Amino acid sequence: MEENKNLSPFQTIIKDIVNAGNRLENIGNQCVFLPLGITSSSFQILVFLNLHKSLTPSEIKKYTGGKLSNISQRISVLEKKELVKRRYPSRQSDKRQVFIEMTPKGKELYKKASAQIRKAHTKVEEFFTVQDLDKFVDYFTKFHEVIDYYEAQTEELMMED
Repeated sequence: MEENKNLSPFQTIIKDIVNAGNRLENIGNQCVFLPLGITSSSFQILVFLNLHKSLTPSEIKKYTGGKLSNISQRISVLEKKELVKRRYPSRQSDKRQVFIEMTPKGKELYKKASAQIRKAHTKVEEFFTVQDLDKFVDYFTKFHEVIDYYEAQTEELMMED
């Protein structure tokens, strides 16, 4: 761990979280998503559409993060694969307002991927005690509170300009 000697304990934890997240994403892509013809980023969109049924690209961006242009690209890819469709409000004259919805094919793929993910989660959970998992939940709850605080501060600073 020579590379960690100049990092604070918090910086080391953050680096390790990012590294673990990247590794998990790569495993998920190799074992679940790519065999189904999608990426983990595209699956994220399907997750939120499954929860909300219909979302605008801006709402999807809010949930997944990233740039709207990247979200639009992912939506286009999912649309070409017939996993999502665009719906334009019939009474609205502004065609820029569009809603994204999952198709039956998208719902089926979502179910397959979710089942594989649940199976993998069950295997991983066997390595942790209930106390271990409780500590993780407590840590990440606090971590998200700190991130939320700093995001709000950043937004306020940006509004002042």
